[in-house]
Amino acid sequence: MRLRLFGKCLYLLAAAGLSGVLFMTLPGAVFHRERPEIFGWSFAIVLSGSMEPAFSAGDLIIVHREEQYRTGDIITFTEEGEMVTHRIEGVTDQGFITKGDANKVPDDGVVSGDRIRGCVTAVIPGLGTAALFLRRPEGLLVMALLWAAFIWGGDMMRLLRGMGGTDE
Repeated sequence: MRLRLFGKCLYLLAAAGLSGVLFMTLPGAVFHRERPEIFGWSFAIVLSGSMEPAFSAGDLIIVHREEQYRTGDIITFTEEGEMVTHRIEGVTDQGFITKGDANKVPDDGVVSGDRIRGCVTAVIPGLGTAALFLRRPEGLLVMALLWAAFIWGGDMMRLLRGMGGTDE
């Protein structure tokens, strides 16, 4: 009896923990908005092909905040509330000139140091593809159904078994 109660408590703690992690990180990754950093580390999902061949849409990038940045570094920065990841092409007194590897011209304006979220340290090809699916309405529906099944699935199974007249 105590073991069963312990298992239920552990299940609820795991569900609450997963909910918290998803609530804090998934919206930022899916919608490419700012997300929290953990000890200077964050991640993003690439939404466009502006940095091909370095990485492609659907790739997951790991970003780390650095003390200084230099020409050639691939940085993630904020641009009008959106996260952008491009390579530093040059440095001026006002900040950094950036450009996507697949773009023909540099980005408009200069990126000041306070807008930089970090430098790309790793790329995991294709890992963000599922999150890109979640941006679409059918993806959100699938996520809601899976979440409901996770939360209430066990209770529904017990209820259905009880209706069939079988004992546990």
